[in-house]
Amino acid sequence: MKAYSKTLFRMVSHNKGRFLANFFICLISVFVSSGLAACPDSFEQSFVLGYDDNPPDLIVKSTSESGFSDEDIQALQGISDYEDSFSFFSYDFSPNDDDHYYRVYLVDMESMDMAKPEAETYPSALSEVVAIQGIGEYEVGQALGFDPLQTVVEAVKEQAGMMANMFTFPAAEDYKVVSLGKNSLYRCTAPETAMIDSEEDEYIEGIFYLDRYYLQTVLNQTMAEMFNIDIDSFFPVTDCYLTFKNKPEYLTSSYKEEMESKANEVKALLGDGAEVLTMEENTSYAMFDYYNDKVRGISLVIPCFFIVICALINLITMQRLMKDERSEIGCYASLGFNKTSIAGKFLFFAFFSAATGCLAGFLAGTPLLPLLLFSAYETVFTMGPFYLSFFTLTGTLIAIGVVVVSLLVTTYIALTYLREVPAELLKEKAPKPGKKIWLERIKPLWKRISFSWKSSLRNIFRQKKNLILTTLSVIGGTVIVMLGFALNDASSAMTDDPLFGRVASSMGSISAVIILLAIALAVTVIYSLANMNIEDRKREIATLKVLGYHNVECSLYTFREIIFIVILASILGVGVGTGVVYWAFDFLQFGELSDVQWYSYLASPILIIISTVLVNLILSPHIAHIDMNSSLKQLD
Repeated sequence: MKAYSKTLFRMVSHNKGRFLANFFICLISVFVSSGLAACPDSFEQSFVLGYDDNPPDLIVKSTSESGFSDEDIQALQGISDYEDSFSFFSYDFSPNDDDHYYRVYLVDMESMDMAKPEAETYPSALSEVVAIQGIGEYEVGQALGFDPLQTVVEAVKEQAGMMANMFTFPAAEDYKVVSLGKNSLYRCTAPETAMIDSEEDEYIEGIFYLDRYYLQTVLNQTMAEMFNIDIDSFFPVTDCYLTFKNKPEYLTSSYKEEMESKANEVKALLGDGAEVLTMEENTSYAMFDYYNDKVRGISLVIPCFFIVICALINLITMQRLMKDERSEIGCYASLGFNKTSIAGKFLFFAFFSAATGCLAGFLAGTPLLPLLLFSAYETVFTMGPFYLSFFTLTGTLIAIGVVVVSLLVTTYIALTYLREVPAELLKEKAPKPGKKIWLERIKPLWKRISFSWKSSLRNIFRQKKNLILTTLSVIGGTVIVMLGFALNDASSAMTDDPLFGRVASSMGSISAVIILLAIALAVTVIYSLANMNIEDRKREIATLKVLGYHNVECSLYTFREIIFIVILASILGVGVGTGVVYWAFDFLQFGELSDVQWYSYLASPILIIISTVLVNLILSPHIAHIDMNSSLKQLD
C-alpha cells in the first residue's frame, strides 16, 4: 500500500496540466456560483442595516382636509403590538402649476424620533430647509425659488382675512437649503411618485423638511388666540408614522404578511378616512426588493451553465488520463488489486483537483464577488455597511455538488475500463480503423482541399466523442457570454423608464462581471483542450517535424482543428443562446428578446474565437519545445 500511495502523488506530478485544468475549471465555476449565491443575502442584510433611523412600519395618511383628530391618533395607538408613533403635516404640490412637483414636511424637529433626516445642520429659522440628498440637484445655500409653505400661507390669509397682515412670512426667494439630509424612506435613485390626483404619474423633484416650531413663532400663538384664529387648522395632522414590536425582519414574507394585517386593522379602525402605506409601497424598499430578486434569479441561472461546462471538462480530462494510464490499470488488475483500489487512484486525482479548486473558488468567490458587485448597488441605493453572508446554503451545496459530479464522472469512466480483462488493458488500444468522413463523399470539394486540411478534418470527425464534448463546452461558454450581453441590453432598454431607468442601468456592472468571468472560463476551457490535444499528439507532431515541417506549420496543423471546432460551436452557441436568453428573461421577468442588440449576437462568438486565437499563440512555444526523439519512442 505504501508503494500504491506513492503512485497517487506521482500521477498528479506527471499530469500537472490535467490537474490544473480540473483545478481552474472548478475554481472559476465555484467562484462564480458561490459568489453570486452570496450576493442577494449579503446585499439584503446591508440594505437592512441602513435602516438606522427608526423608519415607520406603516404610514397612515388622512384623506380628510381636516386631518386626523386627537381621538384618531389615540385609536391608532391601541392597535396590537403598537410601539411608537409620530404625527405631522405634509403635502405634495406644484407651486406654479407647471408640472414641477415637490414634497414638504412640516415637523417638530426636536421631538422627531422616527425617520428623522440625518443632516449636519437643522433649520434655525422658518426660511431654512433640509433637502433630501439625491432627490433633485440641490446644494447647501441654494435658494429654492418658490415658497414651500404656499398652501399654509394661503390658508392663513383665507382664515385670518384682514388680520393676515399681522403675520410676516418669508418671501419665496428667502427660502434656502441649510443642509442636505439622508432619510431611510428615500434610499433609491428611482424617482418618487407625487401623491396627487392625476391621470399620469408625476414625479417629485425635491423633498424638504421645515421645522414647525418656527412657523408657530411666526403665527404668534397669543395674537392668534386674540383674534380667534385656529392655528392647528393651518397645518393639520395629515400623516402618522407607526412602528410595532416583535415584528419579523425586513424584506421577508413574514414581515410583508404581518404589516398587511396591521394595515387592515388600521383601515377597519379609520374606514375611508385614511390611506395606509406599508413598506411595500415605499419606492426605495420596493425597488430594492425587485432589484435583489432579479440578482437572486441570476444567481440561480448563471451557475447552471458554469457547472455543466465544469462537468464536461472533468469528463474530457479524466477520459484522456485513463486512456494514457490504460496499461497501468491492466498492470494493477493483473497483480490482484481489486477494482475499488484501481478506481480509487483516479477518484483521488479527481477529488484532489476538484476539491482544492472548489475550496479555492468558494473561499475567493464568496467574499470577492459580492464586494465587487456591491458598488453597483451603491450607485442605485443608499446601502448600510457591507455585510458578508459567507456560508450560504446555495453556495455550499454548489461547491459540494461540483466535487460530487467530478467523482461520479470519474467513477463512470473507470468502470468502463475495468470491464475489460487485464490482458486487453495491457495492450495498447488499436487506433480506430480509417474510414471516409462525409466530406470525402463530396469529391469535387474534397479534391480542392490541401493535404494538411484533409488530415485535420479527418481527425475532427473521426474523434466524434471529443468533437461532441469540445463543441458542448464551447457552446456553453458562448451562451454565458451572450447571457451577459443580453442582460446589459435589457438594462439599457429600460433606462428611458423614469422609475426603473436608473435602477436598471446599474445592472450593466453585473453584466460586465458575468461576461468577464465567462470569457475567463472560456479561455481556461480552450487552454485545457488545446493543451491536452498537444499532449495526446506529441508523437504525431514529432513525426511532422522529422518530415521537415517548421514549428509554425506544426502549430497551424495542430491548432487548426480546435479553431475550426470553436468557430462551428460558437456559431451554434448563438442559436442555443437565443433560446436560453428567451427562457432566462421569462424566468427572471426582466427584459425581452427584442431588447437584445444585433451586435451582442456577433460579439459573443467573436470574443470566444479571439480567446481561442490568443490561447493558441500562448501554447505555440509548447509545440516548438517538443523533443522529437523522446516523443517518437514514447510507445516503445
